Amino acid sequence: MTICIANVCEGGKAVISTSDHKVTIGSISAEGVGRKESVITDKWTVLVAGDDMTHARPIVTRIKEIVKKGDGSVGALAAALGDAYDERLQLQIEAKYLKRFAMTIEDFRDHGKEKLSATLYDQIVSQISQETLRCQFLVCGFEDNNPDEGHIICLDEDGAPGIYDDVGFWAIGSGAPLALSSLAFHANQSGLNRHTTLEQSIYRITKKVSRPTNGLDSAINLASNKSMIT
Repeated sequence: MTICIANVCEGGKAVISTSDHKVTIGSISAEGVGRKESVITDKWTVLVAGDDMTHARPIVTRIKEIVKKGDGSVGALAAALGDAYDERLQLQIEAKYLKRFAMTIEDFRDHGKEKLSATLYDQIVSQISQETLRCQFLVCGFEDNNPDEGHIICLDEDGAPGIYDDVGFWAIGSGAPLALSSLAFHANQSGLNRHTTLEQSIYRITKKVSRPTNGLDSAINLASNKSMIT
């Protein structure tokens, strides 16, 4: 079971994140061999989970390139995450399904019906529509012009980024359903929310939420409204 969690606390002035250290590549997985957190800027960090971690580094690298041209807003980060994922997915689709026909995505869209038989064209369309990178991304941090409001962005395997600021927490990985259920329980029963203190948030996530998920690392990454601290 893999899990990454982000939680906004201290009235929005801090975000904590944590994860397990299990890495999966295809049918092979190993515990304690890799970090799932990467710093994007001094105000944003990203966590990755999934069944194919080979895509993580190229996508994170591309996110860093894109955000340099943006304004540091949560919208710009969400767009960069979506664009980087889409670019990587397009490369995979072209390599797996179109390269043998010397076609790009644009060639296939514009001329696929002309160059391929109807049966083959429909088969490739079906394959492309079901293709994913089998990895998820959880971005958290602060806007450059609003350092007192923490944000959480998630991109699932469908490739559509969502902003979870109103929820105040989110999780990805195979253990996400259990983690989200536990987080929701503590939100209802013990008031886990954006105004929970840093100490209380760390305690509840590492001691309470990690118990049913059985896999969170004891290390906590803290994003304050001033800098990213590991």
